[in-house]
Formats: sequence, C-alpha cells, structure tokens
Amino acid sequence: MAEREVFRARSTRATADDAWVVDGNYSALVRDLIWSRADTVVWLDYSLWRIVWQLVPRIIARIRDQQELWPGTGNRESVRSAILTKDPLVWFAIRTHHRRRRRLAEGLALPVYEEWWPPRSVACGNVAFEMKQSR
Repeated sequence: MAEREVFRARSTRATADDAWVVDGNYSALVRDLIWSRADTVVWLDYSLWRIVWQLVPRIIARIRDQQELWPGTGNRESVRSAILTKDPLVWFAIRTHHRRRRRLAEGLALPVYEEWWPPRSVACGNVAFEMKQSR
C-alpha cells in the first residue's frame, strides 16, 4: 500500500529531530517508528461517555459554523456526513472505543517497551497518563 509507506516516511521525517510531539490514533501504522524514538508517551484514556459527550457538540458546531476541518481542503461537516454516511463519526467512536483502548494497552505491554515499565501513572479525573521513564 503506497499510502501507508508515504505516511510512514512522513512520520519518520517528522520525528527525526530531537524535539517533537505526535498526536493521534495511528498506532497500527507507525507505532514502531514513533514509540521507538519517544521519551514520553501520554495516553489520554477517556471513557466512552466523555468521548461522545465532547464529540457530539463539536460535530454540531462544525455543521452550524461550516468550519473547514483542514484548511485549504474544503472539507466541512454536514448533516449527511455526520449521520447518513456508512460509518458516522459518533457510531465509529462507539464501535471502535474498546478495541482501540485494548490495542493501546497491549502495545504498551509489548516486551520491546519493557524499559517503560513500570510506568509512572497519574490519574486526573478520568484521564490516565502513562509515561515512559527518561532514558
């Protein structure tokens, strides 16, 4: 898949410097590249309830304001895209939440990342921070 390799190459370039921050749910695509270079991993382990609670008003505001999602793309939320598509965003969040949470926990438990264990955990509301110890 050419798109996957392009994304991996871009991720490699983006994390080549000494200081960088990566945000997103791209574990399956670039976890091996990103985590091997990271000195800290922060996992915002939100409950499904909180995710949906924040997602719905954000979708409504984007539809109302016709906010462009990514500048220069013309990509905007619509009622159609929010509700009538094959996999609407709210349903996607509900459908994938537990699987994504499980996969991230499994990834953090892989032997290659054992130097991170035991992680330093800080609870803040329903947010869990899993931090890799400094090298």
